[in-house]
Amino acid sequence: EMSQLCGSKLLREQLNLIQLVQAEDAFRSGDVFRAAALWAKSKSTSSVTTENILVRLLSFPSSALGQLAAANFLTRRLDDMVPETQYVSQRTIISTLVVHLVASNMNLGNRDPSEQAKKAEDLMNFLMDHKEEI
Repeated sequence: EMSQLCGSKLLREQLNLIQLVQAEDAFRSGDVFRAAALWAKSKSTSSVTTENILVRLLSFPSSALGQLAAANFLTRRLDDMVPETQYVSQRTIISTLVVHLVASNMNLGNRDPSEQAKKAEDLMNFLMDHKEEI
C-alpha cells in the first residue's frame, strides 16, 4: 500500500512538472489562455506561485488578453478551493479580483457590440455563480 501511495504521489509530481513546462511553452508562444489553463491545473511550487503567474499574465503584451486569461486562471483556482467554508477570505478576495479584471477588460480591446455582450454575459454568469463570496 505504501509503494502504491508513493507511486501515485510521484506520478502527481511528474504530471505537475509536465503541466508547468507546457504552460511555459504556451505562454512563450503567445497562447495565454492555454498557459493560464495549464497553470490553473498545476499546483503551486516555490518558484511558480499564484502571485507570479498573475504578474506574468497581467504583463502579457496584449493587456486585454492578459486580463481575461488572469480572470480565467483565478476562476479555475477558485473552483478548486474545496471545501468552500475553509477558504472564505481567499474566495472573497479572488472573486473580487475576477470581477475587477473582467469589468475593466470590458473597456479594453475589442469594441464589437457582440464581443462586449459576451463579456457582460460572462461577468453576469460569474456573479451569479459566486454571489456568496462577493
